[in-house]
Amino acid sequence: MVYSLKYTRPHHVPSAARHSEDGTEKTQSITESVDSGSTVSSHGIPDALSFDRIISGGTCPPVTIRDFMDFLKYIEHSAENLQFFMWVRDYIKRFEDLPASEKAFSPEWTQAQEEADAINQRNAAREKPLVVVANQILRSQQLDPAPISPHSEMKNPFGDSTAQASERTSFESAGRPYTGTAGTGTIRTNHNDEASTAFEDAGCKYQPCRERGALLHALEVTTHPSAFRRVLQTVEYALRRQAHPNFIRWSICNGNRARVIFARGLGVSLILVGILVAILITLSAAGRGWRVIALLPLLLGISTLIAAWKGMCVVLHGMHHRHLRPWELFEDSEHPRYSEEGMKSTSMDSFSAGRNSYEDEPWVATYEKRNVIRKVFDRERWIEEPSLRQIQDTIFLQSLLAAFLSSAVVVGIFCARQQQQQQLDEKAFARAEGQGQINIDDNEAVISNNPAKIYEEYDMLRTKCPVAWTNQYNGYQDIKAAAQDSSTFISSVKAVVPSDPRGIRRPPLNFDAPHHTPYRTALDRTLKASRVKRLEPFLIRHAEEELAPMLEKGEGNICTQFGALYSAWVETEWLNLDPEAAPHLAKTAAAWVNAWRRMDGEEVTRESEKLYVIARGLLEDRRANPRDPEEDPASSLLLEKNAQGEPLEEIHLVGALRQSLVVGMVAPSILLGAMCAHLGKDTALQQKLRETPSDIPAAIEEFVRMYVPYRGFARTVSKETAIHGRTIKPGEPITMTYSSANRDPEQFENPNEFVLNRENIASHLGFGRGKHRCVGMPLARLALQTALRVLLSRTKGWEVNGELEYSRMPEMGIISCPLKFDV
Repeated sequence: MVYSLKYTRPHHVPSAARHSEDGTEKTQSITESVDSGSTVSSHGIPDALSFDRIISGGTCPPVTIRDFMDFLKYIEHSAENLQFFMWVRDYIKRFEDLPASEKAFSPEWTQAQEEADAINQRNAAREKPLVVVANQILRSQQLDPAPISPHSEMKNPFGDSTAQASERTSFESAGRPYTGTAGTGTIRTNHNDEASTAFEDAGCKYQPCRERGALLHALEVTTHPSAFRRVLQTVEYALRRQAHPNFIRWSICNGNRARVIFARGLGVSLILVGILVAILITLSAAGRGWRVIALLPLLLGISTLIAAWKGMCVVLHGMHHRHLRPWELFEDSEHPRYSEEGMKSTSMDSFSAGRNSYEDEPWVATYEKRNVIRKVFDRERWIEEPSLRQIQDTIFLQSLLAAFLSSAVVVGIFCARQQQQQQLDEKAFARAEGQGQINIDDNEAVISNNPAKIYEEYDMLRTKCPVAWTNQYNGYQDIKAAAQDSSTFISSVKAVVPSDPRGIRRPPLNFDAPHHTPYRTALDRTLKASRVKRLEPFLIRHAEEELAPMLEKGEGNICTQFGALYSAWVETEWLNLDPEAAPHLAKTAAAWVNAWRRMDGEEVTRESEKLYVIARGLLEDRRANPRDPEEDPASSLLLEKNAQGEPLEEIHLVGALRQSLVVGMVAPSILLGAMCAHLGKDTALQQKLRETPSDIPAAIEEFVRMYVPYRGFARTVSKETAIHGRTIKPGEPITMTYSSANRDPEQFENPNEFVLNRENIASHLGFGRGKHRCVGMPLARLALQTALRVLLSRTKGWEVNGELEYSRMPEMGIISCPLKFDV
């Protein structure tokens, strides 16, 4: 069982609080404490650990009266308070046991006498220091040592036999006349011997001067226990209101200082580990759910730190153990601490200041020499007191709950980070798109759609102003770095310049990691080398069939006639569409692309919906008739889960397939036009490739470098970054101009010339870089190689036969290339 979760430890009570109340308030406070059985002024102390219960011996280690005395002696350095309190209690008991004849010599010191004495003291003009007076009075008395009662044979609890001066001389030296009315005999002798030591050695620790003076005056009159009333009240008040709460607070700590510091350091270390784990997982491509792993070290670290801050080691608490106190480590083994003999050895029988000094005790030096590691893992002992265990259980539970809430908040922040970023991206996207209003001149520096003039512009930008007057990244190294840094340059706001007129976002192109990862994984699974190789015979057949009508006529448009249909067949084979879908796909894609280039939003929406119908039908069929996910993109997408382990959303599945349809229809046709136009002029290269088909793969890579079909892709900066001395603020868009990077002379020697088997051709950025590298790269390479191989093998040559038509932003290249064939 535990106490309330609102439980708090007793607050530390400073020594200055001892005299913060007057006598009436002290009496009332003590009375309330006794009546309630607990220390009412100190919250956090259960009745089972009340002051009276400890004094009466009703508690178990480590909160016994012996432990209380050790705390006062070694920690608070005020053991005389408890010693005096216990002595007075014993004195009262012995006095009550005396026969009435002896009690008659000691009349009660009344409240009226006490008040009158207080008035006399305040009216005194000047008084000697009371400690000196007390010593002179009580040490100078000559009393009859002859035993009159059995109590005279008791050992002097203060061990003091120095009271040898005459009683009369003592009081006269204190400035008071000796009346001799206090009675004589053993009670008087014992009283004065014991009180003498009390005031000489201990009284100054807890008594105001006026109270000491009042007691001395009372001792002139009587040896009745009531003479101690005022002083006893002060001592008891200090014990109940200060020493006892501090003792309970101290007892709750189950580890020594070295162990507690070690526990705090361990807690801080675990917290740092938890935060580091959360950061690393957040920055990685792992799903958001994995960030919950950081909860474990954070929970352990925070709970350990909170408990250690309250003096508790959670490891020791798990066993309900505590460290032995330094003075306990070196106790006499013949007399166990809590045995009857051990209890007798306590310093309860004396409150001499000299006897309460421990600096010279052997254990002090021995413990100081103990190394830190040994202190951290010192000897332990089981906590016997059940109420103390309950307090520690409560604190431990509070630590766990606080740690869980704090850890949940920290992990929640990390888990929400991507969601917040996505929301910010969407807001920025909405602002950038302006409710569908497209500014085509935004994010571009276009002077012409003719590639030759565009490359001249790129040369100027790379040389004179790489980013100063345009938001395009034009240098190879700058673009490569931006493409690989997908956390700084995000795609979820804008990926294409200009953007879709309707502002629709589709995965994986318009998603950032880790949201784009399952879509990318699904598509990559279907484009392994083995799968792509199996498609080659089908692509050869389709290339030959689509080229045949043009060769029969001796002329044709390689882009609009061959390229459109051939690309549709490539998509049909990869997506496993019905054969009759290819012509429909080619016609629809061509209409959509033309509308998009004109920025005709209504036509784009109309033709795009036709592509969506194909994607939706494909998904419906695969749900009913699933195929091998390594052979079929739709089946592979349906197999994937998001970061939370849930199926991918339908709208995004459809969007991913629709995006694949469009991309596969646009880029290959443009690149085919650029290749054929180049080879139509460079007949020597055309003939070389015809004679050595093994050079075709290398030629395709160089063609992709020189005539990359997309000028570039957009990114949005997520955090402030700088390039070439220019600062780019978060939320600002940039364009990574891959076509410029591929002709950067600092990366490629003679970049405007076609170099077959270029040494660093693998460095080109024609297919992009980083997490958004072109998904269809393996299939695109095969399709281009197959088309060029078939074209070279079925002709003797060709040349451009008419005017070339160029694409506008974001593509760059030839979209209409009429050729005349020599067959």
